[in-house]
Amino acid sequence: MHLIGIMFVMPRAMRRGALEAEKTVDEAIAASARQRRLAQKIGALALVPFIGMLIWHAIDHSVPLFLASFAAFFVAMLGIIRIFKMRALALRAMSTPSTMP
Repeated sequence: MHLIGIMFVMPRAMRRGALEAEKTVDEAIAASARQRRLAQKIGALALVPFIGMLIWHAIDHSVPLFLASFAAFFVAMLGIIRIFKMRALALRAMSTPSTMP
């Protein structure tokens, strides 16, 4: 229960609704736990090609540096390919121009 501290200032009907909403959120998080853990493991695995490509670039400067990012992004995408909302967010973020100067 995350809402215990708030419960004392809320009317009883609102408390019941808040607890039901919290239960629904907890169930949704639990249902996606296996999928999230797999995506996190694959995301961590994406470090392997990233570091490998950085080392390759350090040895041979004719290898473009952007390949390291691209390889890591490609491997990480394999982890979230089945999670529609996360995949859409990643692809949208990739297509949005950077705001850095």
